[in-house]
Amino acid sequence: MLAHGAVVDDLISSPSVSSLKIPAELPSDHDVHHEIDLVPGSKYCVSRQWPLPRDQVKAIDDFFEGHRQASHVRESISPPWSPSFCVK
Repeated sequence: MLAHGAVVDDLISSPSVSSLKIPAELPSDHDVHHEIDLVPGSKYCVSRQWPLPRDQVKAIDDFFEGHRQASHVRESISPPWSPSFCVK
């Protein structure tokens, strides 16, 4: 368990920063969508990937599908491979 300092205690007690009530679903859509636009003429970075074992992929898919059905997450409009991590 983390020890609380004065700043953390102030943040936790401030209703504008934290709330003990966790919303049941995402806030309504305000027609603000974020996309990652490439500079004209640039290309997506394509590199070799190491796939996860099937059981891990299924566990991740099931986890997010459950949260999608509960309206806790929604599908992204970003390209499927972004954000990504490049490791050399």
